Amino acid sequence: MGTRVGLEIPRHARLEREGKQETVIRELIRYNWPRTLALSGSALLTLLMLTAVHSAV
Repeated sequence: MGTRVGLEIPRHARLEREGKQETVIRELIRYNWPRTLALSGSALLTLLMLTAVHSAV
């Protein structure tokens, strides 16, 4: 949440005000990777837990 408020929202606002800027877009993509990896890891962990529960039955 802190990343979103502190880094992403101001950059999105800057794009809206000043138009397309490659530097800002690259920064947004770079800051999005940790969240993407965390969500993917969470989904994988959930899948593993569901598989373990259903195979135990």
